[in-house]
Amino acid sequence: MIFDYTFLLPDSDGLGLYLEEDEPQNFIIPIAVSLVDEKKKLFECLYRSDHKFCFLIRSDNIDPSQEGMEALVNLVTSFLFLPNYIKYNGNYLLLLDNRLMTVEFTVSKERLKQTLQKQVVSEISVVDINSDQLQETNGEVFVSLKEFNCYLNAPGFDTNPENFITGKLQAPVINKKWIIRVESKEDFLNKMSRIKRFEKLFFSINPLLTSLIGELRSVRSSYTTAKAENELLKVKLKNTIDNLKALRDTANGEINHLLSSQRIVEVVDPAHNKIILELREKAEGLERARNNIQQWYDKEYETLPLWYKRFGHLVKVMKGKRSFKSLFK
Repeated sequence: MIFDYTFLLPDSDGLGLYLEEDEPQNFIIPIAVSLVDEKKKLFECLYRSDHKFCFLIRSDNIDPSQEGMEALVNLVTSFLFLPNYIKYNGNYLLLLDNRLMTVEFTVSKERLKQTLQKQVVSEISVVDINSDQLQETNGEVFVSLKEFNCYLNAPGFDTNPENFITGKLQAPVINKKWIIRVESKEDFLNKMSRIKRFEKLFFSINPLLTSLIGELRSVRSSYTTAKAENELLKVKLKNTIDNLKALRDTANGEINHLLSSQRIVEVVDPAHNKIILELREKAEGLERARNNIQQWYDKEYETLPLWYKRFGHLVKVMKGKRSFKSLFK
């Protein structure tokens, strides 16, 4: 697909009908605490699927009590470990229907965020969306295009298709997820058919732009993956450095202890040459081990990717630990 389409399903019932689609798609699945009893079945269904998904919590299905909120959060977080849960900029997406902008909704939203924080779910973005006014959606992540939705629900565009593609389709919406409501499996199949025709038309009008959009999405995906891997590498490197420091401190302590014992033995009884020799050998062995640790660390640092080292230099500049001019020396 040229664009990133995301289909808002009517409910989680009959989800299997949509997952039968051969070509992988993105689905927004409405959920409620009542699904807790069917969690295992839903988990297995999504685990075996190639389709990506995220959840939508409807405002009229929220139990504002602490017990209800914890049950809802437990339901959501149990699916975050699936590889096909939708992410945006490295964060899991959780949609919250804000069509009922009441005081109770505001309280429930804050309690939801607090409960997520208590469960150490920091990599999750709660996105507000109004399911009653879906056509007005134009946020950082999702967008709904009026002319495009008219095309999906009617024989043609309100205006000429070529005018929509070349004139009304603005650059900011290209990178967003195009949210599309579906009412049934038949409605989904009809809209999929029209989307495929739309993409053929788009490609025929703008083949170069189509290629650039594909490359842009690929670069964004690679950047997100590299960013996540970089964070993991930073943690591993920090743990390695801490472990090496601990090993070196231990080795230094043992060396100092053995050297002290050696001096004590020499003072007490200089005739104990054999014991002194053994202590010296142990001290030299620990010294070699300490040097080996340092050599291993130096070697591992040299094998780090060049982009990672350069990124580290940029971090030092931003922290004021080195000057910007030094990067060019």
